[in-house]
Amino acid sequence: MQMGDEMAKIVITLILCAALCGCATSKDVMSSLIGNSTAEIEEWRGEADIKVFDYRYEKCYAKMRRLLKEMPNVSIYATTGDMIAVFYLTPDTTPVGVYFGEVSAKQTQVEVASPSTPAKQWIAKNLFSEKVLAPQKPVMKIEQQTVSAKESII
Repeated sequence: MQMGDEMAKIVITLILCAALCGCATSKDVMSSLIGNSTAEIEEWRGEADIKVFDYRYEKCYAKMRRLLKEMPNVSIYATTGDMIAVFYLTPDTTPVGVYFGEVSAKQTQVEVASPSTPAKQWIAKNLFSEKVLAPQKPVMKIEQQTVSAKESII
């Protein structure tokens, strides 16, 4: 194989990657491939539960992070200076984003967003009460029904 052929393969591969990725950055693509992208929860910020706390930004961020670490069935998978992303692990693995915004020097806004309303509400309820609550009960109940042998014959 000659040097020109190798260079052509590299260029074609790079063009193909750029075309497949569209406007996404390489970081976004890699995050999506390994399962820790925050793009999905970012889309749900418009429907976030929101509360303003009377804490400085740094104190609020640290307090919410500590609460998230203490919550059962919650695993932090990504953090930035203004966001903590977690997976809520019951009954399915659901991403939840906790976003922070400075309202004033002594107030911080916290937004909780998720594609799952029950997951969003449970995480928000814990954070907004500033304590870890008991895990929520499963949403679905299966009721047991008894059918007599006579009724089961078609």
